[in-house]
Amino acid sequence: MTRGFAASRLKNSRLEMPGYAVWFGINFFMPNFTKVALVTGAGSGIGRTVALALLGAGYQVVLAGRRTEALQETVAIAATSKASALPVPTDITDPAAVRALFSETEQAFGRLDLLFNNAGVGFRRPSWKT
Repeated sequence: MTRGFAASRLKNSRLEMPGYAVWFGINFFMPNFTKVALVTGAGSGIGRTVALALLGAGYQVVLAGRRTEALQETVAIAATSKASALPVPTDITDPAAVRALFSETEQAFGRLDLLFNNAGVGFRRPSWKT
């Protein structure tokens, strides 16, 4: 009785399976470090939701946004320590502020594993009057 190609690969070795290095969320090549994420627009909406989800998943999160109070509110909602959540008021339209944001991230956590770039500039659709 002959087995199919996929069945023979599974039988012979789990190492042949694609993605085996990351299996069930465990990365076998990276030591067990807490991952660091940076979320822009973390003071409200989608940015806040993503930041809270990442904090809940065990990430250390840098919260970037223009409004300091909103960032502090996100930290309060997460009910996490300041070691896990770092609010950094930042205007992403200012290149110097963005450089300072990444510098502060590196000083606080030593690296960055994930960037969720949520903030942006919106434009209103022109109104056409006839």
